[in-house]
Amino acid sequence: MPAYPPPPPLLPADARAQLLRALRDGRLDDAEALCTRMRSRDPYDVAALHGLGLIRCRQGRADEAVGWLRQAIVEQADSAALHCDLGGLLHAQGRHDEALGHILRAIALAPGLAAAHSNHGGILLAQGHPEAAVAAFERALALAPDQAELHYNLGRALTALGHAEPALACYDRALRLAPDNIAALTNRGGLLVALDRPGEAVAPLARATSLAPNHGPARINLGSALQALGRGDEAAREFAAVIAAHPADAAGHANLGILMLETGDLAAAEQALDRAVTLAPGETGYWRRLGQIRRFAADGPELAALEALAAEPDALDEDRRIDLHYALGKALADLDRREEALDHLRAGGSLVRRRLSYDEAATLGELAAIRAAFPAERFAGRRTEPAGRPVPVFVFGMPRSGTTLVEQILAAHPAVAAAGERADLHRAAAAAGFPAVADASLTALATGHAGRLAALAPEAGCVVDKTPAHFRFAGLIALGQPQARMIHTARDPLDTCLSCFSVRFAAGQEFTYDLGELGRYYRAYAELMDHWRRVLPGGAMLEIRYEDLVADLEGQARRILAHCGLDWHPACLEFHRVRRPVRTASAAQVRRPLYRDAVGRAASWGALLHPLEAALSGASSPGRPSASSSGPSHRP
Repeated sequence: MPAYPPPPPLLPADARAQLLRALRDGRLDDAEALCTRMRSRDPYDVAALHGLGLIRCRQGRADEAVGWLRQAIVEQADSAALHCDLGGLLHAQGRHDEALGHILRAIALAPGLAAAHSNHGGILLAQGHPEAAVAAFERALALAPDQAELHYNLGRALTALGHAEPALACYDRALRLAPDNIAALTNRGGLLVALDRPGEAVAPLARATSLAPNHGPARINLGSALQALGRGDEAAREFAAVIAAHPADAAGHANLGILMLETGDLAAAEQALDRAVTLAPGETGYWRRLGQIRRFAADGPELAALEALAAEPDALDEDRRIDLHYALGKALADLDRREEALDHLRAGGSLVRRRLSYDEAATLGELAAIRAAFPAERFAGRRTEPAGRPVPVFVFGMPRSGTTLVEQILAAHPAVAAAGERADLHRAAAAAGFPAVADASLTALATGHAGRLAALAPEAGCVVDKTPAHFRFAGLIALGQPQARMIHTARDPLDTCLSCFSVRFAAGQEFTYDLGELGRYYRAYAELMDHWRRVLPGGAMLEIRYEDLVADLEGQARRILAHCGLDWHPACLEFHRVRRPVRTASAAQVRRPLYRDAVGRAASWGALLHPLEAALSGASSPGRPSASSSGPSHRP
């Protein structure tokens, strides 16, 4: 008798249900055994092919998973679930265009499949279309409102749009449904850090790291929260933990580098950022940060690496393209290729500008309204008063005009506490309806802010609030805090504006991304400063010109200290040795002894800056005080 192969093993009637349960429970060996038995009866069993694709996906064998899912689709091309899973897998591999075709096919076959709409949203978000992604995630949520992952994904899309509060609400809903969702905890904490609410961020991020100690993004966000709270040593430990667990994690090295930059260890910062760009050369933000520390050389590898990235702009999302333009602008300026540098700065600024809702007319109108709200009559009979301790000191001026340098000189004095840039006064003034603040409200508003400032360092002789935009509040400060001292820093208008235009600011400064808008804002600022010179009580505001500070550091430092009621201390000449967090664009510059390279910087750009000069034309220099001012006279 002929020998026949044994019959295939009998399968239970609910083999497919068993397969689904095994996959759901994570019993991958059992699931694979079932798939093998199913295919022994029918090599083209769609459920088995599908199952093997899902198994390989969970095993991290993505290419094999794609192969099994493609085989399954050959057998059953009208399966929405197969197209949805294959599209999701391709999306996870970064193959977004290919993924999109499968997801749209899934939606066409099964419009009520929530997972397909969710995957559609994820692809749209990855392709830089957050508004469309929001709509896709909302469609998914309408079909499956109790899925935590969908609320989390909607939060991601809203975050990308800058809709912070709605995004936080989405993360909160996700966490109510799934309290241990590490991604939601991580993103919620990261968003709170971005909103300057680091104190609220620590708890969710600590929860995420306790659930997943080696989860790099959670530890990095926790480190950033601690860094913002001034707990630099703890932040460094978090970043070091990421690097120890994941030595090739570029983000860990980059964040450590940024922390070292802020705290003044420039050598360690450069080393860490160098490692970050080596590991992830496409992360152009790391290059931009490295440019804050390093002067790029013609024979160095940096320019070639940046130009290679610029040759394939479609490989970068918009945010990375912006950082690439600023990094190239810095590199080319270092090499005196100024026309090319300005082209990149314009391109980067244009991309940032179109994201902003900056209303130029309203902004300039407010600066004019401040002058009208604080006429000379309002200051009649007012004078500065002897200050108690600690003396509130406000350092303000245009960004990039020397405010950080003056703050650092003060911070070198043993009796001074430097509080950095603070939003307290802005928030209080806005709540009071500034600039239309009645006299009855001024004292309560200003003294409330003074109390919060003093509470930061009650034993100090002076506490410094160094917020450039507080030039808007000089009248409010003089009326409400007559014991306060104000220091206005000024710098050559072209040098100031060019320096502003060369920087991608972390937040705010919306007027700096277009040369015309920048020049017009400077003119309005200059007009307001002229007004303050005319109306403020004598001795309330000291004016320090950056060029004079560079030419005579000791003489100007003595003026600053005397204005604040402080005795002379020679440590103020060694301001670059002060170890304190500096989170402004000048973080690297103030860690070096005073240098003259930035004086007259704009002159070498010549006709390239004609559009800026045209916008500035007619502006009086804010560094030209009136006869009643305590500052020196100097050129426009």
